[in-house]
Amino acid sequence: MSQFRLHPARVAGVLAVALAAALALAACGESSKPSGGGVPGGGGGDPGIPAPPAPVDNSPPPPAASLDSSVLQDLLSFDRCDFLNREYCMFPWPNNWFTTADSSTDTGLRINLNPLSMPSNVLGKPLDPSDWNRNDGFSPGQAILVRIPGLDLAKTGAVPLTDIAKSYAHDAPIEVIDADTGERQLIWAEMDANITKFEGCDTLGIVATLGNLLGEVGLPGVDSVETLANTLRGYCGQLPAISNPLVDPGPALIIRPAKNFTPGHRYIVVLRNLKDTDGKAIEAPAAFRIYRDNHSSSLPMVEGRRAHFEDLFTSLGKAGIPRGELFLTWDFTVASERNLTERVLHIRDDALAALGDNTPADGIVQGEAPTISNITVSDRVGDENIAREVRGVITVPSYLNIPNGPAGSRFYYTPSTDGLYGDGLPDRNPIKGTQTFDFLCRIPRRAFDGAQDPATATKGNPQRPALYGHGLLGSQSEGSGQVGAIIQEVGMIYCATDWIGMASHNFDPTKPFDTVYYDPPLGDVLNVLTLLIDMSNFTTLTDRVQQSLINFTYLGRAVMHPDGFCKLDAFKVGDQCLLDRTELYYDGNSQGGIIGGALMAVSPDIKAGVLGVPGMNYSTLLSRSVDFDLYATFFYASYQASLDQQFVLSLIQMLWDRAENNGYAWSLAAGKNLPGASPKRVLLHPAFGDHQVTMTTAEVMARTIGAGVHCPAVARGSSPQRGRGVYDLVNAAIGLDPLDLNRRHPDDEPYYAIPCLSNPHVGNALVVWDSGPTLRADGTPRNDADDSGEKLSGVAPPPVTNTPPRPELGYGADPHEYPRSTAASRQQKDAFYHPNGAVVDTCGGKPCATRKFEP
Repeated sequence: MSQFRLHPARVAGVLAVALAAALALAACGESSKPSGGGVPGGGGGDPGIPAPPAPVDNSPPPPAASLDSSVLQDLLSFDRCDFLNREYCMFPWPNNWFTTADSSTDTGLRINLNPLSMPSNVLGKPLDPSDWNRNDGFSPGQAILVRIPGLDLAKTGAVPLTDIAKSYAHDAPIEVIDADTGERQLIWAEMDANITKFEGCDTLGIVATLGNLLGEVGLPGVDSVETLANTLRGYCGQLPAISNPLVDPGPALIIRPAKNFTPGHRYIVVLRNLKDTDGKAIEAPAAFRIYRDNHSSSLPMVEGRRAHFEDLFTSLGKAGIPRGELFLTWDFTVASERNLTERVLHIRDDALAALGDNTPADGIVQGEAPTISNITVSDRVGDENIAREVRGVITVPSYLNIPNGPAGSRFYYTPSTDGLYGDGLPDRNPIKGTQTFDFLCRIPRRAFDGAQDPATATKGNPQRPALYGHGLLGSQSEGSGQVGAIIQEVGMIYCATDWIGMASHNFDPTKPFDTVYYDPPLGDVLNVLTLLIDMSNFTTLTDRVQQSLINFTYLGRAVMHPDGFCKLDAFKVGDQCLLDRTELYYDGNSQGGIIGGALMAVSPDIKAGVLGVPGMNYSTLLSRSVDFDLYATFFYASYQASLDQQFVLSLIQMLWDRAENNGYAWSLAAGKNLPGASPKRVLLHPAFGDHQVTMTTAEVMARTIGAGVHCPAVARGSSPQRGRGVYDLVNAAIGLDPLDLNRRHPDDEPYYAIPCLSNPHVGNALVVWDSGPTLRADGTPRNDADDSGEKLSGVAPPPVTNTPPRPELGYGADPHEYPRSTAASRQQKDAFYHPNGAVVDTCGGKPCATRKFEP
């Protein structure tokens, strides 16, 4: 996924956590959960929403004696923290306590975070919440956080990642309930498994990493910096450890949605009947017992919240939850559809209006084509797949505050009497209202009727066009091998540009400053590393990515407009245009599968797209990805307490929503398309056991967009297998039969609440691509090889903790690259990329396999 990838040995304890999780899950008895009708190895079906339990009377109990003395220590921070969870100022989170009334927003609320309550980095600088305080609610995929000392999830019987059907159990100890409908939401609960310990010597490792990155772009003198830092680090490691003196009060309890929350809705979080490691009940905090048990209070600030809690108790009573069982409850409101999308929709509409198209919703390409310049053509005579590469530059309106929109820039807002943000919507840069971006289009040999030299071709064969999205901090130039294979095999022309904000643009110091948008060496990489040190500037990432959505929109318009690329000789044979402009499609992998859904949701021209090895919700993805290792080095060094880390990751998702699938997935469901955008068809192609983009979030996205799953999705049913290392340790303890090693999915009911597809299927779909298990049915390692002789080790199911699967822990080879390079996957895309194109079974009625795995 990334060319900037590091695997430091920060894995101590991960195996132990995975082992404990496997043992705990195996030992857990059945709760009173509903039957989901799961199909072994296939879809869990759509269980619907079970009927709630009978309502209960949650009237206040008789008044009890005051507990004010137990909360006096919280009074000084009462206005900026929530005293309900004393262990961390901002917990429980998210929380409507951290909002204020605002009649101008769609939710009637506005986020109201106090700067004095924000975590500080290692330099003592607190995070500035100004950008967050413009939201009218929290993320639809918000990680819910609370700290409960002594909590044991297994003894409590909390809903695990492997059995999300327990979300609907009437006696579930951890629940999230829609405040208006009373419906229980699909969730899972986990303890943070990433308790970190930063030592002084690690600083030298960061310096060495920076030296290595800068050395990759050829800057003089940095090699010596890297060498010196590594040398000093070696000496430092021999000295007595200088550990971080900070006492980490973690870990946090994390509750995540298994299907995203609905924009604009209010939810109630329920914690009840919690138990410690001895199975004993954990007493509710005194601050909460004041309200639950009706203890009197003479403190106005405490008494002022009583009516709100009585309202919560009443709602929970209707949902059949007795107030006496509660350990803690609170509510939060999800940001509105308008707040999530209005900025990018505003600049999209403004940019299209600049071309003369004021009605994007009609699906008709109108107005002028974008301005295209600096065309260069490279004919690849010896390439059997790619016959021609066309590069050029497109001019686009710029909504970033620095001319040319370099890394580190953010949206420009025209100040007004309303404040620095004016009307709250981005405006064009007043100094230079346009910027440029470069693009790359690859044309297959079949478009030139097989001619070896495209320049001598006498006949053209028009091909279907698609926009292509690159991987993590990559560039438009990546992936010529797999791109060449698909465009030649199925008949496509792929055009790409960079996801500015999350790209490593190919820096050319000889290029004049103003010819193409200017980025420093490594593009956005250094800005990203800077953000990890101070997250206050996170909008420099998300705003630039939103600008890139407009860049892609202009690229798509250049493809589809009759006066766009079709007017250029580079895209013609004689007078015939090589682009079949019937429909525009999208294909993207990894980061291109994570941002690609946002582009599809916004675009007026893209009709269907395949998101390869996709996911959503970076706050869930990061700690489960091996690609986060490099960036975690900086992040954990800057925010050293695990509660700070989880809070910051959850917090930044509120801004990241505008720049990735998580903020738009709801609009990709049937009938939910955004204003000015056409209905979409979305095909998700995750890799089973992916080490870089966890397959779990692809399943969350499938539920959110209303996708069905190809069945059987994976071989056989569920298994507690977590890799060879874990298997060796726990096989005897939990009595696994060796045959269970071939039972692939870790869940009790795989793909719960995702119905099986009919064949063919028109609409959104999830098709899982599996490279096979690490072991044979008899428990012996696989030793087969592919055509090139490379060993096929297979992949194990991923951890159930928020940690990444690693080969050295027994999780096998990373399958991240496999789906896109599999012939059956390309054949499925071929059928999908047509008007009303369907998802067809190209796997012979079996699970879809890669790398010679035969289910």
